[in-house]
Amino acid sequence: MNLIIQEWALILTAFGAFIAALAAAIGVIATFRAARGSLVEKLYDEYWSVSYLQAVNVVNEWKEKYGNEYAQVFGERRRKKKTLSEEEKNELERVNEARRAVKGYFRKAHQLCTKEYLKESDVFELLCPPHRSRFLIEVIEAFEPEIKKDYTREMYDFYRKHLQK
Repeated sequence: MNLIIQEWALILTAFGAFIAALAAAIGVIATFRAARGSLVEKLYDEYWSVSYLQAVNVVNEWKEKYGNEYAQVFGERRRKKKTLSEEEKNELERVNEARRAVKGYFRKAHQLCTKEYLKESDVFELLCPPHRSRFLIEVIEAFEPEIKKDYTREMYDFYRKHLQK
């Protein structure tokens, strides 16, 4: 009889440990979802911020001003920065900061996705709509070879692949 009680005590202890482990796993999943939700919220707020819109507008204004040669003009001015007037230097810096802000937003979303903090569906359904992904690829990427000839294409390919689906 004593042996039966000990066996049942062991079984109940094991069952209790299983329930505790299951509860812990559910807690981890809930915490991960909450953290992912927080990341999405922060990126979503950044996307809709005035500063992000201003950055997009600055890049678009530069592109409109210099037409199809906008990236080449940017590159030439970067290489000749010492010979530029103060106004031209300020304009170049303003465009560069705007370009970096737009690229930085997409870089964050890409890196968080590749590290599996975000799902691809978070990135493409919530954070990087097709028209903005196209802007990244069609406008922002054109600056890259003017800055560094052998630039890393991984992030751009990530968005390009999604747009081709």
